[in-house]
This record gives sequence, structure tokens and C-alpha cells, in this order.
Amino acid sequence: MKPKLIDRGAEAEIYLKGNKILKKRIPKKYRHPELDNRIRRERVIKETKITSQARQAGVPTPIILDIKNHTIEFEYIDGDKLKNIYNKLNPQQYNEIGKNIGKLHNAGLVHGDLTTSNMIKHKNKIYIIDFGLAEYDVHIEARGVDLHILFQSIKATHQPNNSIKQIKKGYKKTFPKHKKVFKRLREIQKRGKYIPQ
Repeated sequence: MKPKLIDRGAEAEIYLKGNKILKKRIPKKYRHPELDNRIRRERVIKETKITSQARQAGVPTPIILDIKNHTIEFEYIDGDKLKNIYNKLNPQQYNEIGKNIGKLHNAGLVHGDLTTSNMIKHKNKIYIIDFGLAEYDVHIEARGVDLHILFQSIKATHQPNNSIKQIKKGYKKTFPKHKKVFKRLREIQKRGKYIPQ
């Protein structure tokens, strides 16, 4: 079965092959081939490790099946991307999003690209996908930025209604230092308002 290209980003191409997702890191022509090879390989290893650690921390993620050269093979999660169904979720599901992010932060990880495009609903579970920009980071600032990116994407793409409140409620349940993160989040939001155009 030939893999079918289903998505393309700046760093990678995503293929569907049967019940597997293949994420292939694209070569960068502006880099020396040897350096490019090393960078792509290191990023594949890092993404694999962080995805596995997130899963161990209780965050639903796709299972990693294999790594080949510059490609990660994931199980295919047959569900709806949250960007397409966000406003149809119930309060408990918004809560679930917050709980998952809290678990991630509690494990010393930040996602780096938390948007509704990187979450999938499958059988009443909310999966977080695409850890390509994820980092090991225990700083309050990084956690605040993670939430800020998500809330900005929700406000820009969806009708937030009461959902952000529910996400925060879920986050509180799994991340003990939530007060510090929410305080930093408010500071980050204020900073954004005063950036000169």
C-alpha cells in the first residue's frame, strides 16, 4: 500500500499508510547535508522520547510503532480534529483538555504548539498529537506560553463561550502550581496587548 500525503508543514510531511501515520522530517537544502541529517535524526529521537513520556504521564497520545531514518511511525487515531468540532464538545471534554495539559506540565514537558489542530477526539478521549516543537521545560514562563498559544488559537478560530474556563478548571486538577502559571499567563496576555504594530 502506497502512503498517501495528508499534511505538509515546514518541518515534516505526514502520510497515511493503512492504520499507520508516517511523519517524515523534510531535508533542508540550505543546510550542509551531514548537518541536516544529524539535526533531523536528533529531532526525530527527541519527539519520540517526549511523546512516549507524555503517554507515560497519562496523556493520551498516538503509540509510536517504529522509527526509520527520519520518519516516525505512529498508530493512526481515527477521530475528529478538535479544530473541526471544538464548539460541539461538552464541559467535561473541555475539562479533559485542561487535565491533559496539566499532566504534561507536571511531567516537565511543554508542547510548544498547543492548538485545536493538534488534538483529536476519539471515543470520548482527547488525544494530543504532534510533539515536534515540544521541549523539556519546567519554567513557569514556558507553561504560561503553552496555555497562551492554546487560548489565542481558540479565540481566533472558535467561539470560546465557557470553554476556556472549563480548560482551566481541568488544568487545576492535575497541575498543583496552577496559580503561578495563571498569574504568568495574565502577564503574557498583557504583554501581547502592548506590542507596537
